[in-house]
Order: sequence, then C-alpha cells, then structure tokens
Amino acid sequence: MVMLTEIHHAAAAWLFDFDGTLTDYDSADRTAVEVLRSACFDDVPAEEFHAASVAARTAFYRVWAAGDTSVGLDQSRVAALCERYGRSGAVAEAVATYRGSR
Repeated sequence: MVMLTEIHHAAAAWLFDFDGTLTDYDSADRTAVEVLRSACFDDVPAEEFHAASVAARTAFYRVWAAGDTSVGLDQSRVAALCERYGRSGAVAEAVATYRGSR
C-alpha cells in the first residue's frame, strides 16, 4: 500500500472521464490512421499499416528523446509511412489527410 500512496502523491493530476468527453488517444489515432490508409494507402492491409504506423510513431519518439525536434510527430510519422510504401512524393497530401481526420 505504501507504493500506491507514493504514486498517488507523485501524480500531478488524476483525470476521470465520467461522461466520456475526454478523447481516447488510442481510438482517435486508430481512426486517423485508418482514414489515412483508406485515402492514400488503400492497397496496404489495415493491420499491416497500423503496425507500421505504430512503429513509425515509436521511431519518432526515439529520435525526439535523443534531442532532434526538427520535425513534428505527424510529419515524421507520415513521411516514414510514405517512404515505406513508395509514396515519397505525396507526403504533404498524406499529412493533411491524417491531420484532417482527427
């Protein structure tokens, strides 16, 4: 019980979503990634694309943690997906599609 108490004291805030109005990031992200896949990568299977998008997000955070903040998450992630699936010329359109779906 001591550890639980320490965790409670260390938290800056506790958020409770009693009425469902807070955004579920994972659900919102899955929806945005699926909209992006459908619009720009419709030939790629959904689960494969989702796994690649998670890997691209993780790769961004590794670079960001090392101090490179020159490119934002959306740009980095979508550019990595475009490169992976051979659509390097469509990055701006794909980023706009991804951002517009959130």
